[in-house]
Amino acid sequence: MFALSMPTAVVGLLVILVGLYVVLAGAAWGGFLQSRRQPAPSPPLDWPSVSVVVPVSTESPEATMQALQACDYPPDRLDVLLLPSGSVESSFGNEHGDLSVRRVSVEARDLDERALETALDAARGDVVLTLPPGSTVSPPWIRVMVRPCTADTPMVVGPTVIEHEDLFLPRLQALQHVGRQALSGGLSQFGLPLGPGTQNRALRPASLPSEQDGRAGFLRTAPPDASTLYAPDPDAIARQSPVSSFVEYTRTQARRLARSSRDSSWIVRGRAVGLWLLHTVLLACSVVAVARPAGRQPPLLALVGKMGADVLLTLPAAKLYGQRDLLRSIVPSELMLVLAMPIAGVWALVEQLHDS
Repeated sequence: MFALSMPTAVVGLLVILVGLYVVLAGAAWGGFLQSRRQPAPSPPLDWPSVSVVVPVSTESPEATMQALQACDYPPDRLDVLLLPSGSVESSFGNEHGDLSVRRVSVEARDLDERALETALDAARGDVVLTLPPGSTVSPPWIRVMVRPCTADTPMVVGPTVIEHEDLFLPRLQALQHVGRQALSGGLSQFGLPLGPGTQNRALRPASLPSEQDGRAGFLRTAPPDASTLYAPDPDAIARQSPVSSFVEYTRTQARRLARSSRDSSWIVRGRAVGLWLLHTVLLACSVVAVARPAGRQPPLLALVGKMGADVLLTLPAAKLYGQRDLLRSIVPSELMLVLAMPIAGVWALVEQLHDS
């Protein structure tokens, strides 16, 4: 019956893609649980100097600056760099209590990778931390991110949480964001690269290999011969605002796909292409199933299988980060991904062709 309603090759491809995703999600689930059982690293005898790069887009950095002021870290070892979009003056006075604050001038319309790399080159600290624009952190954040950032693990990626305020679109974004971090963070326990990840990161530049001089590869990917650690600790969370519309959401997905497709690791590139292909085939089969009711069973079973894998994958991270209630939105979240990911892939391809 399946062959009469839908080509056997398409059904076979769908089964293979969903099966591979279920295996991948199961491995990531186990890896994330394993990361939670690992003991926290011991604090250093002497806390290093730290530079925090704070991007400033359309939102005021005041909430971020107040959060950094509340962080439990020696102020004489803390240097904050504000990175506004556009050309601005290079410095200004200390207007935030004991914090040493500098403003870095960049020629960029958006806070893209090149603009952030300019700020990284201007950082003075032994450890450099970056944050998503407009995000807030808890008082232990700096210490929790700095503690595992050593010569052996010179790059640390922390979790980010989207503040959804129980609104529909932000809830779906928040749930997908937790699942995405659980997937990459869990797989990293098996030595697989994290990929671009989030902007909640810590870097120890002196421990990077010489080809990474200038910190240019920091935001794109981990150095090939350096270890990258995912820090699942809830105190390492950076909280950020959601995007405001479906168009902006799709644009964000497109940028993430584009960054992953440019990653130096073929594993990261393959994972990005595989996820895009999975959602594209699911969308195509779903459209066919609407037009030909006899073909509904394969895409429906595939969607249910992927949904079950995502629930298993997301549950430990959602519980850890206090967002378990988001799993009530798993059905609309999956449907939005099936619709948005194929569009995001085309969007990313068009932007890459335009840039080239």
